[in-house]
Amino acid sequence: MSIIVSIDPGTTICGYAALELDDEGNITLLDSGYIQFDDGGGLLQRLNRLYNTLIDLVSRHSANYVMIEKTFKVDRGSLALAVAIKILREVVDILDDVELFQENAMRVRKHFGVGARTSEVAKEKVKQFVLKNFDLDDDLPNDVYDAILLGWYAIDAKL
Repeated sequence: MSIIVSIDPGTTICGYAALELDDEGNITLLDSGYIQFDDGGGLLQRLNRLYNTLIDLVSRHSANYVMIEKTFKVDRGSLALAVAIKILREVVDILDDVELFQENAMRVRKHFGVGARTSEVAKEKVKQFVLKNFDLDDDLPNDVYDAILLGWYAIDAKL
């Protein structure tokens, strides 16, 4: 049995998920949700919330693996994400027996055949693909569906 915690860090919303791969190869969604950062908090507060959320998820689910989406843009918002990802990597490094993976969203979408030319179409395809395979509400932020697909990718391509 393996448990993956996946994080889709964003500048306003951070999606997360915890998935379990059992000994027969079945995948179960244990937990999913998001942190909303539009409450006026500064960068340090956001990073602190990301840190605490990751520690809580890994601890609560006894995760063996953490998958974090890579950022590939270079702008002010993605600089904050790059810092967040570096901190999340360091958090994982101090956790015992937890392995870290990273992948960009385009490769994850391509792996499952849900890529698209525009970001909005791709997000909708990811949402529909995840909803078809897991029992979830259909009104969650896209970052939650992205985090679930990211965790699923870790199971499918990395384990």
